[in-house]
Amino acid sequence: MSKTIELLTACKKKIGVDTDYKLAKALKIHSGRIADYISGKRIPDENACMRIAMLLERNPIEIIAIVQADTEKNNKRKAFWNEVLKRAKKLDKQLDNFLQTDLNEIDEKLDHLFQADVKDLVPKTKTKIKK
Repeated sequence: MSKTIELLTACKKKIGVDTDYKLAKALKIHSGRIADYISGKRIPDENACMRIAMLLERNPIEIIAIVQADTEKNNKRKAFWNEVLKRAKKLDKQLDNFLQTDLNEIDEKLDHLFQADVKDLVPKTKTKIKK
Protein backbone atom coordinates (compact mmCIF):
# COMPACT_ATOMS: atom_id res chain seq x y z
CA MET A 1 0.00 0.00 0.00
CA SER A 2 1.37 3.40 -0.91
CA LYS A 3 2.06 6.02 1.75
CA THR A 4 -0.50 8.31 0.13
CA ILE A 5 -3.20 5.66 0.49
CA GLU A 6 -2.07 5.07 4.08
CA LEU A 7 -2.57 8.78 4.80
CA LEU A 8 -6.04 8.73 3.27
CA THR A 9 -6.91 5.58 5.23
CA ALA A 10 -5.68 7.26 8.43
CA CYS A 11 -7.94 10.22 7.64
CA LYS A 12 -10.95 7.93 7.23
CA LYS A 13 -10.16 6.22 10.51
CA LYS A 14 -9.68 9.51 12.34
CA ILE A 15 -13.10 10.84 11.37
CA GLY A 16 -14.84 7.46 11.43
CA VAL A 17 -15.91 7.16 7.81
CA ASP A 18 -15.59 4.26 5.41
CA THR A 19 -16.17 5.77 1.98
CA ASP A 20 -14.07 7.96 -0.27
CA TYR A 21 -17.11 10.20 -0.77
CA LYS A 22 -17.42 10.94 2.96
CA LEU A 23 -13.67 11.52 3.20
CA ALA A 24 -13.83 13.93 0.26
CA LYS A 25 -16.63 15.87 1.95
CA ALA A 26 -14.64 16.07 5.19
CA LEU A 27 -11.53 17.27 3.37
CA LYS A 28 -13.59 19.57 1.12
CA ILE A 29 -12.07 17.96 -1.95
CA HIS A 30 -13.99 16.65 -4.98
CA SER A 31 -14.71 12.94 -4.50
CA GLY A 32 -13.25 12.17 -7.92
CA ARG A 33 -9.90 13.49 -6.71
CA ILE A 34 -9.81 11.00 -3.84
CA ALA A 35 -10.42 8.18 -6.32
CA ASP A 36 -7.63 9.59 -8.52
CA TYR A 37 -5.24 9.74 -5.55
CA ILE A 38 -5.99 6.13 -4.67
CA SER A 39 -5.62 4.91 -8.25
CA GLY A 40 -2.41 6.88 -8.73
CA LYS A 41 -3.81 9.01 -11.58
CA ARG A 42 -3.12 12.13 -9.53
CA ILE A 43 -1.15 13.09 -6.49
CA PRO A 44 -2.52 15.29 -3.73
CA ASP A 45 -1.62 18.92 -4.36
CA GLU A 46 -0.56 21.36 -1.62
CA ASN A 47 -4.18 22.18 -0.81
CA ALA A 48 -5.06 18.51 -0.30
CA CYS A 49 -1.86 17.91 1.68
CA MET A 50 -2.64 20.84 3.97
CA ARG A 51 -6.18 19.55 4.55
CA ILE A 52 -4.85 16.05 5.27
CA ALA A 53 -2.27 17.49 7.67
CA MET A 54 -4.89 19.54 9.49
CA LEU A 55 -7.23 16.59 9.80
CA LEU A 56 -4.47 14.30 11.08
CA GLU A 57 -2.96 17.09 13.23
CA ARG A 58 0.45 16.59 11.63
CA ASN A 59 3.11 18.86 10.20
CA PRO A 60 2.05 19.93 6.67
CA ILE A 61 5.66 19.75 5.42
CA GLU A 62 5.78 16.14 6.58
CA ILE A 63 2.60 15.29 4.66
CA ILE A 64 3.83 17.05 1.49
CA ALA A 65 7.18 15.23 1.74
CA ILE A 66 5.48 11.85 2.28
CA VAL A 67 3.27 12.33 -0.79
CA GLN A 68 6.11 13.62 -2.97
CA ALA A 69 8.53 10.85 -1.94
CA ASP A 70 5.79 8.27 -2.42
CA THR A 71 4.88 9.38 -5.93
CA GLU A 72 8.20 10.66 -7.31
CA LYS A 73 9.69 8.51 -10.06
CA ASN A 74 13.08 10.26 -10.25
CA ASN A 75 15.39 8.66 -7.67
CA LYS A 76 17.28 11.88 -6.92
CA ARG A 77 14.06 13.79 -6.31
CA LYS A 78 12.69 10.91 -4.23
CA ALA A 79 15.87 11.04 -2.11
CA PHE A 80 15.44 14.81 -1.75
CA TRP A 81 11.86 14.43 -0.45
CA ASN A 82 12.94 11.65 1.90
CA GLU A 83 15.57 14.02 3.30
CA VAL A 84 12.93 16.75 3.70
CA LEU A 85 10.76 14.25 5.56
CA LYS A 86 13.65 13.23 7.80
CA ARG A 87 14.41 16.86 8.65
CA ALA A 88 10.75 17.70 9.28
CA LYS A 89 10.47 14.81 11.73
CA LYS A 90 13.71 15.89 13.43
CA LEU A 91 12.42 19.46 13.83
CA ASP A 92 9.10 18.19 15.19
CA LYS A 93 10.94 16.06 17.75
CA GLN A 94 13.14 19.00 18.79
CA LEU A 95 10.09 21.22 19.16
CA ASP A 96 8.29 18.58 21.23
CA ASN A 97 11.36 18.22 23.47
CA PHE A 98 11.59 21.99 23.89
CA LEU A 99 7.90 22.30 24.75
CA GLN A 100 8.08 19.36 27.14
CA THR A 101 11.11 20.86 28.90
CA ASP A 102 9.32 24.17 29.15
CA LEU A 103 6.22 22.49 30.59
CA ASN A 104 8.32 20.61 33.13
CA GLU A 105 9.91 23.87 34.28
CA ILE A 106 6.48 25.49 34.60
CA ASP A 107 5.23 22.50 36.61
CA GLU A 108 8.21 22.77 38.95
CA LYS A 109 7.61 26.50 39.48
CA LEU A 110 3.90 25.95 40.10
CA ASP A 111 4.68 23.17 42.59
CA HIS A 112 7.09 25.48 44.38
CA LEU A 113 4.51 28.28 44.51
CA PHE A 114 1.81 25.90 45.65
CA GLN A 115 4.03 24.56 48.43
CA ALA A 116 4.77 28.12 49.53
CA ASP A 117 1.05 28.99 49.53
CA VAL A 118 0.19 25.90 51.55
CA LYS A 119 2.94 26.72 54.02
CA ASP A 120 1.44 30.20 54.48
CA LEU A 121 -1.97 28.69 55.19
CA VAL A 122 -0.71 26.54 58.05
CA PRO A 123 -1.16 28.57 61.25
CA LYS A 124 2.06 29.61 62.84
CA THR A 125 1.81 28.70 66.46
CA LYS A 126 4.36 28.91 69.13
CA THR A 127 4.15 26.43 71.83
CA LYS A 128 5.23 27.58 75.20
CA ILE A 129 6.81 25.13 77.46
CA LYS A 130 5.41 25.38 80.96
CA LYS A 131 7.92 25.12 83.69
